Formats: sequence, C-alpha cells, structure tokens
Amino acid sequence: MPRPLDLSSVRAKIDRAAEHLRTLDSIVGPGVDADAELRSEFDPTLQAHKLIHVGLPNTERTDIGTIFGDFIHNTRSALDNLICALLRSNNVKIKRWHSYPLCLSSTRFDADVIHRDPARGLSCLDGLSVDQKQLVSLHQPYIGRDERRARRSPLFLLHLAWNTDKHRLVHAGALNIATTPNVTLEPSPYFTLRSVTPCVRVGTFLEPGTVVAL
Repeated sequence: MPRPLDLSSVRAKIDRAAEHLRTLDSIVGPGVDADAELRSEFDPTLQAHKLIHVGLPNTERTDIGTIFGDFIHNTRSALDNLICALLRSNNVKIKRWHSYPLCLSSTRFDADVIHRDPARGLSCLDGLSVDQKQLVSLHQPYIGRDERRARRSPLFLLHLAWNTDKHRLVHAGALNIATTPNVTLEPSPYFTLRSVTPCVRVGTFLEPGTVVAL
C-alpha cells in the first residue's frame, strides 16, 4: 500500500536555496564587477569577434562563489530528493543510482531512463510508476526545444553549474551585462561595428573563459 508523499526534505532544500539567493541579492544585487577584465579574439568559424571574460572578479567578497555553490547544490539536489520521496511513497528501497535525470533529447531520455539496457545498470527512475516517470519526462530540458536550445535551458544550466562547482572550480562572480553592451574600438575609424549580441544574462556567474558577447 502506498505511503503518503512526504516532500519535507524537498521543501527544506528549496527553502535553504532561497535563503542563499537572498544573501546573494544583498551582496551583489543584479551583478558585480562591471569592469571585469575582458579580451577580444576573432573566431574564424563564426566570422566574428568574441568578448571573453578573463579572470576572477574584482571584489573583496571571496565567499560569493561558495554561497552560489550552496544555492545551486540545494536547488539541484532538491530534484533528487523529489525522486527519493516518490520512491518512499511507493515503498521502494532507495539505491545509489536513483536520481533526477536531465536529458537533452527525448531519444536520450528513452534510451537512458525508460527503456534502459539492463546491461548498463538499472534506470535512475527504477521503482517509479508509469505516471511518475511521465511527470519527470514532461519536465526535461528538451521539452519545447531542440538540443541546442535545451543546452541553454535553466534546468540544464543548473545541472552544469552543479557539476562544475562539485568537480572543477568555484564559480568566481558575476558580470553586469546590459541589453546592448557599450563597446569602444580603437582606433575607431578602422572598424565598423554592425551589432553586439550578449551571450550571458545580467547577474550570470562566470567562469574564466566565458564568452560574454559576440
């Protein structure tokens, strides 16, 4: 017999993430380091110049990246907690492979989750009902998007930021990007600037090497 669905751990994760977000808002507002060090390089494939964030933000706050890491960890892990809450309500024992999948295409979701080859191990949603799996499938990055746009979806960006924070480096800071950044080219008589396309949103937390604009 199914148990009542207990989402207390999910709510605790979200509440903690919201607290970190309020802290970040009080520290940085919409962005920090508007005068970050940038460099420009020509990309022959794009036939355009790329404006690239070079290094760490110029800020006395060294804890911004770690607070942001706590925010993304609590937000992303709330999804895994949701899967475990559903499993407990189904009276299914939770295993180490149980988690919330994030796939970039319906084909990949089907191969990795729904009709996973048993030789590759059990599905991360093993033990969920058909309806529960359907609910997860309806909240994937690829819904309403092709694979390129799915990679820029909030859910997938959250997942990437989570993996980066866990395994590679602390996210350094944010760059305040206007709708159309002000770009000065010297000597100006020798350049024709047709347009500027921002590649990051206001307040985006950047790693060194992030393309800011094209």
